[in-house]
Formats: sequence, C-alpha cells, structure tokens
Amino acid sequence: MAVMIDVESWQGQIIGNQSDGLNKAYRAIADWLGDRRRVIAYGNRGDMNSLWPYKPVGLRIVLASYGSNPGYPGKIAHQYTNGEGYGGGLPEGCPPFGKCCMDSTDGLTPEQYAAACGIGAAVEGEPGGNDVFTNDDRVMLAAVYKVLLNTVPNRAAAEEAKPTKNSPVPSQASEEDRFTACGQGRLLKGAASGGRRRPT
Repeated sequence: MAVMIDVESWQGQIIGNQSDGLNKAYRAIADWLGDRRRVIAYGNRGDMNSLWPYKPVGLRIVLASYGSNPGYPGKIAHQYTNGEGYGGGLPEGCPPFGKCCMDSTDGLTPEQYAAACGIGAAVEGEPGGNDVFTNDDRVMLAAVYKVLLNTVPNRAAAEEAKPTKNSPVPSQASEEDRFTACGQGRLLKGAASGGRRRPT
C-alpha cells in the first residue's frame, strides 16, 4: 500500500509554511508502512512551494498541472486533467467513474511506477504485472473494490442490507477474488481523485 499526502491550500484557506507538520506526518506514515517510498505527495506547484517548501529528500510527487506538464523535483506522475477537457487527447476519465481526475506517469510502466512507490520490483527477471503486488496489497484492494462496487443507492436498500442476529456471517473473499481484484487497482485512483478541484 502507498499513502498520498494531499497538499492543497483550499483556495487560500490554508496558508504559510506547513513543512513541520507535513514532515512529521510523512515520517510517521513512512515508519508505519516500513518504506519511505510508499509515502508520496500530491499538489500543484504553487501549493507545494508555499505550503511544503522544506520537503524530505527523495519525496515522490504527483504534480497537478492542467494544460502543461512542467518538471518538478521528485515528480513521478502528472495529474493532467480533472475530467473537464485538459487532457489534450489523453483520457478525461475512466469507467466506472466517468469524468474524473487523471494522472500520467510520463513513460513509466505500471510496474516501474509501483516500484518507485516501494511496491514490488521492476527488476529484470523478477515478476511483473499483477505480481508486483504483495498479498496484503491484494487483500486491501479487494476490500476497497468491493466497497466501491456495493455502494447503497438509497436508505431503504441500506435498511434491507443490515444484518440481523440470525443472518449468516459473510465468508471471507476467496483467494481468487483477492488476486483478481488487484487488477482493478487502477480504478481506485479515479475514485479517490474524483472530488479534487482544479489546481490554481
């Protein structure tokens, strides 16, 4: 699993140098995950420069910039659109989410991107594709994917879905479910990013 620290000013509501708190959060999350590469950051150039001017060495960044693809220290991906026409021919969304924020890894394969985030390895002779995910990654992705697929459309349906004392306990996901769900990990980024506003 990788964790993204979202660095946004919320249209000026958050101002000033937040490096101390962000660096403490970065270190705490990295300690918990056991690998600093698994902690990445997201933000546009202005917010990254003003809110987090003193970043950890080696921090990997998803840089938001609609309509251009500027360089930035540590950048491993580029959020190029919010689904509103900035893609320049690249996709403006993905199923089943429709139009949403989309990222490009600028030449990295999925395996190389995963390796840059401390997940698996992109070394010749080692497994690639879905094999870059650990079993823990697969279980987590399976659980999140099922939640996304099983959203409740209305309150009545939610009431029906509540378990009773006599309800059978749902079985755990099968091994096959856990392993096939990891292929759906690409969709999770679109879901998680769907609420982001356009960078300033």
